[in-house]
Amino acid sequence: MEFEDLKKMWHSQDKAYIYSIDEEALHNRIKAKQRQASHIAHVSEWLSIGVFLAAGGGVLAMNIFRSGGSIYMTLLAVCFLVAAVYLFIGRTRRIKGQSQFERSMRGNLEYAISLATYQARLSGMLRWNLPVVGIFVLLSFWESGQSLWAIIGFVVFLTLAHFAAGWEHGIYKSRKRELEILKAKLDEEEVPA
Repeated sequence: MEFEDLKKMWHSQDKAYIYSIDEEALHNRIKAKQRQASHIAHVSEWLSIGVFLAAGGGVLAMNIFRSGGSIYMTLLAVCFLVAAVYLFIGRTRRIKGQSQFERSMRGNLEYAISLATYQARLSGMLRWNLPVVGIFVLLSFWESGQSLWAIIGFVVFLTLAHFAAGWEHGIYKSRKRELEILKAKLDEEEVPA
């Protein structure tokens, strides 16, 4: 008998081959990544919605009750409120879409990838929202005749915030990539669901 045949016979006693994948451990790992992505999306959504509502409401109230309010700050408040509504609608769609995924290893992996994609898109939207905020605030600064130091300080702060948001966005893209690599490996190995 060949060595390979002996190995197969020996391992057929416990129904496992030498290089088999521990599917249960892999499935538990996938479910843990899915739960983590779901938790991060949930917290990010509510935090962003709350911040946009508070900022939009606060800026709008200050602008209305202050004499000589800025049109740019009113537009900024409207942008904040629209962003909050957009995020709430996106959250509702994400939650409704949960039921389309099977409750299997592959289904949980697909769902985790979907959540990671959503989180990367959300962080990207929040990152690119910063220049919009910056433009409106700078126009308001210009309109009200703020000092050059206030403008420079705000630009430095906004630039640092944009780079920090890019770093965060990179983390979410990296997590998504890890899940896609795992899916590709599973598809390659043709592991049963």
